[in-house]
Amino acid sequence: PRTLNQAQSLHKELSVDHVVALNVPFDEIINRLKDRWVHAPSGRVYNLLWNPPKVAGKDDN
Repeated sequence: PRTLNQAQSLHKELSVDHVVALNVPFDEIINRLKDRWVHAPSGRVYNLLWNPPKVAGKDDN
């Protein structure tokens, strides 16, 4: 989940009986986060390297 509301909804509907642990280098996490852009009104998530908006700084809506 990306938001608290999503996490709470999942928690109500699902029981967790397994956990997956990913070993990702810290630098890779930072690189992925620094290139992420979220358009707050729509909730759309862009990655400035591999999924940028059609017009820089504007939502594709």
